[in-house]
Amino acid sequence: MDESNTFVPNPNDGIYHQIEDINKVILESKNNNKNFKECIIKLEKFVGSKGTREFIDVVLDYEHQRLTFDDAVLRFLSFATLETKVAEDIVNDQCQLLFNQKVAYENVEEESASRFSINQVRYFLQREVFRNVIFPADSKKGFFEPSFVLMGNESKDDIPQCVTICNLLLKRLNKENYSVEEKVRWWIGHREEVFKHFSKMRSQVVRNMLTSFVAMHTKEYKNRDCNDHDSPISMLRLLNAETEQFAEELLDLNVEKDTYQAFLDICVSAFFSKSSFRSLMKEKLISEFVTVSEEAFALLSLENNINRWEWMVNITDTDVDDLATPTTANPPDLLYQINPKKRSDCRVSAGPWKKIGLERMNDLLEKVAKAREGRRMFERTIQRMYRSGISAEEVTSGWIKSENAKKRIKVEHVSVTNMLTFTEV
Repeated sequence: MDESNTFVPNPNDGIYHQIEDINKVILESKNNNKNFKECIIKLEKFVGSKGTREFIDVVLDYEHQRLTFDDAVLRFLSFATLETKVAEDIVNDQCQLLFNQKVAYENVEEESASRFSINQVRYFLQREVFRNVIFPADSKKGFFEPSFVLMGNESKDDIPQCVTICNLLLKRLNKENYSVEEKVRWWIGHREEVFKHFSKMRSQVVRNMLTSFVAMHTKEYKNRDCNDHDSPISMLRLLNAETEQFAEELLDLNVEKDTYQAFLDICVSAFFSKSSFRSLMKEKLISEFVTVSEEAFALLSLENNINRWEWMVNITDTDVDDLATPTTANPPDLLYQINPKKRSDCRVSAGPWKKIGLERMNDLLEKVAKAREGRRMFERTIQRMYRSGISAEEVTSGWIKSENAKKRIKVEHVSVTNMLTFTEV
């Protein structure tokens, strides 16, 4: 850079800076071969801080020769100015951590995943993570190569979700003291399993829903009068008569409680065993043990699959256990998943989730959280229905027992007197 040429920065903050002072710092640093970080720190006295992440990115690009001296300075000056200054010792530490992390990813050194560690990861994913994270929020590239180096000024939403998941898993495995390089190696060894297991858990939950749907259909249509169209599953089917997106009707407090109970028995119970779900419904309110993510995904899956489930229970040669379908049958398309070509073994399958499905999930997460704020009395009514085994109409009319509820048999208490002889006394 010639001294005669003025160094003209292009800051985004719209603030005018003294070009002569800036040029003087840059030229002195370049001509005297001073440390590039020292040059940036001096520039901050005139242009203000550009942020820790920006500082480190520019320094690393220059040190790895991805940018020339002039280009690195211009890039630094182009960033918007912040109010706080970056401490030099923090920058040095974080630069080193980022460098070590980059080397670890490039070398692809991994901590091999044993069968025991994989089983542990699956256990904690299902018990603690999946209940709140149905779909990982990070992009695929961000999921597979996240940054474990935190700057200290991030909000909770700024931290990559997979980093939070990894830190939780390491804590459960008593490895929370891992360094950045060790975390990278562990994540490289287990990230594929974590990524796939999310998909497996979603698929298993949907299969559980289908099993419950088929069971309720069999119970209420094959074993009862076929003209009875007032059953809960019938009312559940009517929800999608006018629109494909009907989850809001189930979140409306005016919904038929028997219909909502059918939704719980088919979809929400899929996250639990049947016995534990009914026990929990008697002991707690829905919002006390079902997470917002679980309820939102249950609604999403119902909208996505109900047409196909209806088709599956109506074809005569459906094998419920194997979910096989006739070679000539064409199942209805799923609403939120890509519909793959027919498989050679004729099994019904579903492809990746569409963008519209993920957007609908985010929409339902907000609506479920909002709906829970004012439905405590509604949940208490549902709880009474599970406790007494009665319908919503019977709860409203004050009935205590339904016709099929077990009657409590009154047993007289009989006191038993010990028979003792006089000699024993």
